[in-house]
Amino acid sequence: MKQFWQQYLKAFDRPAPKIKLSRWPSILEALADDKATYTEAPEESRPVFIARHMFEIVCDRKISDEADEALSGFALYKHVFKDDEKVYFCMSSKVFLSLVDGAGFKIFPNELSSAMTELGVKKWDTAC
Repeated sequence: MKQFWQQYLKAFDRPAPKIKLSRWPSILEALADDKATYTEAPEESRPVFIARHMFEIVCDRKISDEADEALSGFALYKHVFKDDEKVYFCMSSKVFLSLVDGAGFKIFPNELSSAMTELGVKKWDTAC
C-alpha cells in the first residue's frame, strides 16, 4: 500500500483518496486488469479538493471540552461563539497546518482557508 500511496502522490501531485482496507483487493484487481481510470471533476479546483480532503481528516478527530487536547491535536475543541451562539469544533492553526503537511499537500494556508470558508466547513478568520 505504501508504494501505491507514493506513486499516486508522484503521478497526481496530491495524496490518494482514503481506501478502506477491505477494498484493497478490488483496487489491486482493477489496476492489474487495466480497468482503473482516473477522472477529475473539472468544476472542482485544486484548493477545493484539498479543503474537502482536509475536512475528512479533521472529522476523524474525537470531540472534547478540553482545550489542551485540541492544542495537542488529539481532539477538536467544542466551542460556542458568543456572537452567534452556534457550536463550533476547533483546532489550532499550527496543528491543522501540520495535518496538511502530513497529508502531503502543498498549498498556501490563506488559499486553503478561503476554500474551506467557501465550502462552509470553517468560520472566516478562525481555526474553527
